[in-house]
Amino acid sequence: MFLTLLITTLLYVTVVWIALVSVGRAELAQSSAPLALVFERLTGASPRTMSFIAVVATLRINAREMYWAMVRLVGGSERHDSAAIRM
Repeated sequence: MFLTLLITTLLYVTVVWIALVSVGRAELAQSSAPLALVFERLTGASPRTMSFIAVVATLRINAREMYWAMVRLVGGSERHDSAAIRM
């Protein structure tokens, strides 16, 4: 549990540092969507691209969870459950 907290904290601090270095504190404070602004600055792509990536990632996670829930519901074996963990 401590390792997870440490990794999450490091990830959060890294995202904040990148945002401050790439855009600046004043501009981030005035933005209604600061992460979208950082994404646009760093990639040159529209913030809609970031939204699309987030939606696809969420759908993939939900689809995988629903698949394994159905496998267990239908009577999947232990082997299926261990395969889900390795994904």
